[in-house]
Amino acid sequence: MIKSVENLKLSKGSHSGTYGACVMELVSYLANEPWSDHPQCASKSITNLAIWINDTGDQTHRDILQELAGKIINTSDWKKEPARAKLYSKFALWCSKEAAKYAKYAAAESAAKYAEYAAKYAEYAAESAAKSAKYAEYAAEFRQTLYKRAIETLVAAIEVQI
Repeated sequence: MIKSVENLKLSKGSHSGTYGACVMELVSYLANEPWSDHPQCASKSITNLAIWINDTGDQTHRDILQELAGKIINTSDWKKEPARAKLYSKFALWCSKEAAKYAKYAAAESAAKYAEYAAKYAEYAAESAAKSAKYAEYAAEFRQTLYKRAIETLVAAIEVQI
């Protein structure tokens, strides 16, 4: 198992605990739970969003998640999930609108097709747009805004009060 979180750098995917961790494995470690990327102390919806950011974002985003890991502990209160669902719906709607806008810029038929699937395919839309050198700047801007919004949504979900 990891011995210290001070020098730990989060990385994509799942880990054994010896050579690294994803954000939710770190949460399980901090909560003194068995090593897992789905710790019992964490909301399932927060877990899903945090894993998505961890696995699709860059190291800057994982560094922010690492700072938030301790706050994810004890978020498993199911009574807060309806309020969180509203936050996720707003985020998904924003993602689909933004992805559609960038898909139009790139004239990428496949990106437009997947834009309606919101956050799950927003990254795909950004990558498709990036393939067109003319619109690569738009895609990079979108990607940064996407993860900024995702992290803001995650923080809001952690802080939900009932």
